[in-house]
Amino acid sequence: MAISMVCGNFTKFSASKDDPNLGAKFTDWLERFENELVAWGIKDDCQKKALLISNAGDVAWEKWRTCTTAEKGDEKAYTTAKKTLSEYFDKQRDPDFEITKFRKCFQKSEQSIDAYVTELRALAKHCDFGERVDNEIKLQIKLHCTSSRLRRKAFAEPQWELEDLLKYARALEVS
Repeated sequence: MAISMVCGNFTKFSASKDDPNLGAKFTDWLERFENELVAWGIKDDCQKKALLISNAGDVAWEKWRTCTTAEKGDEKAYTTAKKTLSEYFDKQRDPDFEITKFRKCFQKSEQSIDAYVTELRALAKHCDFGERVDNEIKLQIKLHCTSSRLRRKAFAEPQWELEDLLKYARALEVS
């Protein structure tokens, strides 16, 4: 079986073991890494596993070196390797830290409402909000958007869903 040559640089994961954001950073890096695998046309599990381990950084390498044979899987077990490292980094995640980052996110003065919501969604991904994510984003807009007019209207219309609030905010932006 031929293995394709990798022509390019993969984004390396770099973080300190003491970083309270370690789990979330690894999750985001892994998404990007898997996209890079597709971009470079790498389909062979053995090669994907080797690239994962060699690009996942020192913290992941130290974890990998101490894994049992069952945790490592066979030489081609990319899925097993990914699961083992993901579980390890997920345990390093601090939900309170992630929620604090979300709560401290203020809309920037020149940021559109859609860009702000995109930023909030990216932060919310690591907060375990589950089904409440739209309500949490709506509350964040009510508290930290730059438009006092939007805030007043949002508090005056508590029955509004996030989409209702966004329609009103977009109308304000174009007026």
